[in-house]
Amino acid sequence: FPVTIPDTTSNDNGGTIIVGQDGRRWKRDFDGYVYSGWFEAVANTAVDSGPALQKFFDYIASSSLAGRMTSGTYKTNQELVIPNRIELVADSGNTPVTIQAGAAMRSVAKIKMVGGKISGITFDANRLSDYAVIESGVSNSIFTQIAYGGALFDGRHAPSNDQDTNAVLINDRNTYNECSFGGNGKVYVSTGLATGTVDHENMNVVIKNYFCTAAQFVETSSTASMSAGSNILTAAGMAFLTVQKVRPGDTIRVGTGTNRRYYTVFHVDSETQLQTTRYADVAHTNAPFVLGVGHGFHDKRHGDNNIHIFNGGLFRANAAGGMLMNGLYGHTMTGTQFDYHVNNSIIVGVNGGDPVISSQFNHCYIEATGGKHFYINSTSNIHIIATLDSDSNADKNIEYNTKATSIGTYTNKTGTFPIGSGFYSEIPCVSGAPVGK
Repeated sequence: FPVTIPDTTSNDNGGTIIVGQDGRRWKRDFDGYVYSGWFEAVANTAVDSGPALQKFFDYIASSSLAGRMTSGTYKTNQELVIPNRIELVADSGNTPVTIQAGAAMRSVAKIKMVGGKISGITFDANRLSDYAVIESGVSNSIFTQIAYGGALFDGRHAPSNDQDTNAVLINDRNTYNECSFGGNGKVYVSTGLATGTVDHENMNVVIKNYFCTAAQFVETSSTASMSAGSNILTAAGMAFLTVQKVRPGDTIRVGTGTNRRYYTVFHVDSETQLQTTRYADVAHTNAPFVLGVGHGFHDKRHGDNNIHIFNGGLFRANAAGGMLMNGLYGHTMTGTQFDYHVNNSIIVGVNGGDPVISSQFNHCYIEATGGKHFYINSTSNIHIIATLDSDSNADKNIEYNTKATSIGTYTNKTGTFPIGSGFYSEIPCVSGAPVGK
């Protein structure tokens, strides 16, 4: 840190410029990467490194220099903002770099960059933040070996409008190389199947009892009991606080069919009791119940393109589904694996709304899913390409909304067939492994 005598105006940024008590500026002499440790970010979950990391991100964005983070887990008690055109990489080492939520908040990081690069970072919502990452107007950027996990809702969430300014957003033309989207969303628990319309956008529905995300275990006997006129919900076979980490504001549904009722958690009385915001108007005894939402990767409806490229990668054990894409244009996915989802692995479009145009899935691997491999809503020109035959599963693994027209084709080694031709029970991706195994 040589002192810079002529400089009397530069601000202290905590990392490359230090202002002494006498007002003199000390500037770090370096060439090459900028390190997060310079800004006093430490890989120690007992320390809140959020303010230091924010200074680090702001500096590398303004300086156009590449940033490095040394191995370990960094805790943040604030939502970080990764600004425009940043290059961030994990330093070499055997321990990966993790940025972990240390308090309840909206997301671990709100990413706003255009033309940036991030590689080798895990964003861990730690069952505390709603999302692992919010992409807010991210375009022409490259994400390599990024993991998005532990979110109470979606792992990677791209809203249609900025949640702070309400500005319309476009998240477009990004590339995801070998990224992982797993363990997102709260646990779904049910002893039965839902009836009626499924809301694929919000996944507020009772799901078949397959795989519970938060604790990575199979739950077989959870039921809820709520007496008429009571707003106290008692559960059997489930510890809300230790497994579910339920908090006020969570959505809960009790029962199925015509007797199902929706509530909001008002207060957590104990590990097996919740107080809801309204009184039950019917008696529920040993009824299946469900909590929460959550996809691995979720695009909300955007007014312009949403063209992303996925090379490899893994979507695993998200509480709702692996991916929900609802942009104007779809994505191209090559060699991507989807497994252990309690609902549909891939959902294209939402409830017969505007079409998602030109999605392509090349040689994907899909297994152990509680719903369909593909659920197609009002889309067009989706192409599913693989060289492997299906496992001849008796269940139809592609389902499409009746409003979906010109759906597209799938190809396996026997030929190319239009989706909806009667051959769609033979999806050209490997499937059929026992769920939850």
